[in-house]
Amino acid sequence: MQKITPKTDDTREASLTTGKNRKDAVLPADNAFSVSNSAALDVHQPLFIAKRNNVSNAEEASHKIVKILDEAFEKAKNLASHGFQLMNFMIIDGKPSWSVSCRTFYGLTLIGNLPPMGTHAEIVKALTNFIKGETEHIADEGIALKDITKEEVEVVLADINGKVSLLADSKEAIIEANKALAIERIAVDNLIPLLWSDVEHKAQGLSTGARHEYGALWGIQYKDTKGVGVLNVSVEDIDTHEKLAGINLRLGSRTGKDGIKAITNLHGEAILESHNLNDTFLVASSILYDTLARDIILVAGEELTIVIKLKKKIIES
Repeated sequence: MQKITPKTDDTREASLTTGKNRKDAVLPADNAFSVSNSAALDVHQPLFIAKRNNVSNAEEASHKIVKILDEAFEKAKNLASHGFQLMNFMIIDGKPSWSVSCRTFYGLTLIGNLPPMGTHAEIVKALTNFIKGETEHIADEGIALKDITKEEVEVVLADINGKVSLLADSKEAIIEANKALAIERIAVDNLIPLLWSDVEHKAQGLSTGARHEYGALWGIQYKDTKGVGVLNVSVEDIDTHEKLAGINLRLGSRTGKDGIKAITNLHGEAILESHNLNDTFLVASSILYDTLARDIILVAGEELTIVIKLKKKIIES
């Protein structure tokens, strides 16, 4: 089994929720998390879920407005089309105050072709032109249309403009919700390794299978791997026996940069899992300690536990 860091919001939430549920179900003495990390988990697990829900709610609200707006545009398109056709019939039928030249008031060609209305912008332009046409026709002492009036189209256009404004606001709400989620995601991504570090420290003395079982109960996520050897490393100061965090570990050649890498956690521990079962080296390095390389042989399906003791560098004055 190989530990996998959550890369999606679903897996992040699953890890946090599994860990919190487990923490809340056991006695305080059995809590694998530190006091500070437990407190952080209590804050960020529900907060992360809330931020995700805010994004979902904002997107759902926006989708509803889009649907309503599409329906409004379809009705407006039909209204404008009927208005232009009605105006054309008035001209064709030779009604008083109506002549071919009137079509120019409405932005139409003299032969009366309807304008394109395939997009939202074109529909808005058509509505605007119809209102403009009625205004100019009446100003030219023409008779206003009665079946579809200028006032009716003005109401429809105002309604559409209002819905367009709501849609813009909803898009902004999605952006802001995603920004808030992104900030919380960073906090969660920083917290999860601390939680897992606590769990791995608590399970350090268990066998491989039991350790993975214990880790899964507390939210650590794994994937199945075959032919993998496991190396448990504990790093300490050779003189003070202090557990050393932040030590760079590499499983590979004695020199170079190849191989599996890890960094010791706050407890000075790290776990490396590798398919490379040939003779290799564990290289430990830090800016404060001398680099150490140790021969390692891993066995598939088994784990090796070692302690590395590093000597602090002598800084010449």
